[in-house]
Amino acid sequence: MSCAVLIFCPYGYGILTAFASESSAETYIASAIYDASDEIDLSRYELSSDELKALVNKVANENTFSWHIAGKPYSYCTDEYKHIVSVKFGYVSDIPEKQYVIDNVIDNIAALTDKNRVNDNSQKVNIVILYFMQHYRYDNRDIGYCNDVYRLFTTGMGRCSSLTLSFKAVMDKLNIPCRIVSDNKLCHAYNEVYINNVWKKIDLTSLVFCNKK
Repeated sequence: MSCAVLIFCPYGYGILTAFASESSAETYIASAIYDASDEIDLSRYELSSDELKALVNKVANENTFSWHIAGKPYSYCTDEYKHIVSVKFGYVSDIPEKQYVIDNVIDNIAALTDKNRVNDNSQKVNIVILYFMQHYRYDNRDIGYCNDVYRLFTTGMGRCSSLTLSFKAVMDKLNIPCRIVSDNKLCHAYNEVYINNVWKKIDLTSLVFCNKK
């Protein structure tokens, strides 16, 4: 078996083995990342290597629990036919302690809508966007941990992945439908919120970058 390192720009305890069907591959990968599994066995899924990579990228890019992935590198292990059989992740240290800090910040941001006595979801979204613009800046350095919401909240600096993940976490807290759209070719991600029966694009990276001091 050989391992080919894949550089990835966007929890570590043991090796998990997949037992579910192909249709549940995404759910299985998500559960493994949530549990901070060091290595995820993908050999039981009848998916091409490209399909497996796409699923891993989708889960890592578009779920708030993936903040603890130590962005790059992570590696895919292949068999003698060059087909992916597993993927290995690295994770940030002190996950429970950092999660506690993240949860507190998310609660405080969400509470701003109560302080302003806002009931309309579009107004709530605008309050949160304004908070992000006032408190966070885009970091154009190669920081490695692109998903690191903890770093964003404690230093005020982050990349598109940490901005979109944290924004979605706040929207989830406010019960406002929100999703993350990732473009692997452009190495970029943005949010969409469901307001007045329409999905509205929120590109925090552009808003924060253009508002930099």
